[in-house]
Amino acid sequence: MRYNFDRVSLLLVAALLSASSVADIAKTLNATDAWGDRSQLDGESSVFVTNHSGSADAGVISDGSSFSAAPMVQDLNNVLLSKGGTLLQPEFVKGFRHEAANRAFARLTTAKMMQSVDPEAGRAFWTAYHSLEIFNTTVYQYVADLWQIDITPGVLVKVKASTLAVLPTRAHPWLLRTTLARTLEYVKFLESLKEIGPASEYWFLDYMVKQEKLQVDIMALALEGDYDESVLLVKRFLSEHRTMAPFSELGDFSQ
Repeated sequence: MRYNFDRVSLLLVAALLSASSVADIAKTLNATDAWGDRSQLDGESSVFVTNHSGSADAGVISDGSSFSAAPMVQDLNNVLLSKGGTLLQPEFVKGFRHEAANRAFARLTTAKMMQSVDPEAGRAFWTAYHSLEIFNTTVYQYVADLWQIDITPGVLVKVKASTLAVLPTRAHPWLLRTTLARTLEYVKFLESLKEIGPASEYWFLDYMVKQEKLQVDIMALALEGDYDESVLLVKRFLSEHRTMAPFSELGDFSQ
């Protein structure tokens, strides 16, 4: 009976991971975002306008609506609208929301894994991984608020994370190998997303790619059984960024 349950668990997780494959990302971004609703965009020629000051009257479009700007936009990465507004490409908005959903999924999953993993070395790895995702939560929420983009995780994200929690311990290496392969491909997606993001927040775009590459490194080390080194890498990464502007000014990293 236990065997059958484990097998069903593996099949469920495999299906969920397959549905989230990099090959499906383009379809996901062109259809609906991770929360099942459309972003605040009218069409492919539209742009998303946000206001850095947060006040309703400081933006170029005070009601937050989209507008067609194709004739005037040559390089969206370098365009800053008057009074602090930022011009975002539709593809970037959808891509960012997709990435934010992935971060929420990773945070929920690592929280469950670090509570159920044995032996102690494995638990230390998942705890360190979770601390990275806690840090990511504050960073991503900061820019989401800046751009006025809702990144509240939806039901699907929570269901996927809960499904992984039922995996038997002996399936964890398989999970890491599968996730590592997908993450290697996903880094390329984030690098492309970085290229179309707003230059005014380049620090975040750079961080977005770096934290994903860190995940590749720590998963590879964990698969080799080198949990201590993977934990050390996370600690070094967080220690460096917690004292670096603007990260040091973003607020509480313990949520």
